[in-house]
Amino acid sequence: GYTGDTYCSRCKTTVSKGSTIAKLGHNTSVINRKSATCTQTGYTGDTYCSRCKTTISQGSTIAKLGHSTSVINAKTATCTQTGYTGDTYCSRCKTTVSKGSTIAKLGHSTSVINRKSATCTETGYTGDTYCSRCKTTVSKGSTIAKIAHKTTVVNAKSATCTQTGYTGDTKCTVCGTVTATGKTIAKVAHRTTLTNVKNATTKETGYTGDKVCSVCQTVVEKGKEIPKLAVSLAPPTVRIANTSKGIKVTWNAVENAESYIVYRRVYNASTKKWSGWSRLKTGITSTSYTDQTVKLGTNYRYTVRAVNGSVKSVYKTTSTLKYNVTPTVKIVNATTGIKVNWSTAANATGYTVYRSQYNTKTKKWTSWKNMGTAKANKTSWTDKKVTSGVKYKYTVRACNGKFKSDYKSSANLIYY
Repeated sequence: GYTGDTYCSRCKTTVSKGSTIAKLGHNTSVINRKSATCTQTGYTGDTYCSRCKTTISQGSTIAKLGHSTSVINAKTATCTQTGYTGDTYCSRCKTTVSKGSTIAKLGHSTSVINRKSATCTETGYTGDTYCSRCKTTVSKGSTIAKIAHKTTVVNAKSATCTQTGYTGDTKCTVCGTVTATGKTIAKVAHRTTLTNVKNATTKETGYTGDKVCSVCQTVVEKGKEIPKLAVSLAPPTVRIANTSKGIKVTWNAVENAESYIVYRRVYNASTKKWSGWSRLKTGITSTSYTDQTVKLGTNYRYTVRAVNGSVKSVYKTTSTLKYNVTPTVKIVNATTGIKVNWSTAANATGYTVYRSQYNTKTKKWTSWKNMGTAKANKTSWTDKKVTSGVKYKYTVRACNGKFKSDYKSSANLIYY
């Protein structure tokens, strides 16, 4: 500033010069100031001169203070109760910034104490459930019943046919207690077999045999004598057939027979009657006999009786058979076939010719085939149904009504 000159308005003269006045400087104060809070920014305020009414300088923004937090109302969870994480609280703005959350119960941290195993003589205990966290017995255990004895059988003894036995005592292998006493076992029955058995025959007595124990060798029961068997002889079944030597009589073997007797009846053509039975042969031990005393053209009947000592069987009469001579057969190649020749048989009313041929594949002879019957006055026949190179053989049987002679096979012959 300037103090000003002293001027005389009368004389229009500057009486004296003034002097410079120093600057006053601003008379400042801060306006628009705003404190920052936890959640809002603040302002330092503008510098304002109340003398010159001028904002000398602008203020600046003050950052938010942020909450000054701590946790309140926190609660620790236990085995049986829930906890709480606590609320976040700002001591600056006296505000609950965030709510806490529930903490789940911890649950017991358990183990079993006071456990005791049961034995066959004492009860046991399952043990108490104990929490090591809260030092509390969560649950009481229970009594365990005694366990069954682990038993084995001692002092057992098998019964025999001479001594009693013993079932044995039941004894615990753990505590040694005899839990059950055994019982006596009765003697077992003898295991018997029959010895000295002998079948009775018609000549000798028999023996039922002694019952002997195969274990202790004791004769448990003596046998008894069996009387001689009464002789029972079945009648033999008899068959008869013509042969080159006579009429052959055959029969089946009879049980208990010692020998056989052959009987014969002869038919008388003049009287037309049969003779009585005549004994031909006694003491026969085989089952066949050939009657060589027969005559050509005569009818015969035979029977056989089985013999054992003085006992003889009944007998069965055979059918009638007329004795015929067996023809002798010879064969030769002829221009038209194979010629079969045979000898004459007295009283023959005809002759039946049979043929067999050799099969080179099977290497066997075929069965005899009936080729036909020739009249009584014929002693030859020519087989015209032959094949060159094939081997044949023939036989001839003399016939008299239903009676036929035995037969003899010819030598074999290859037809050319």
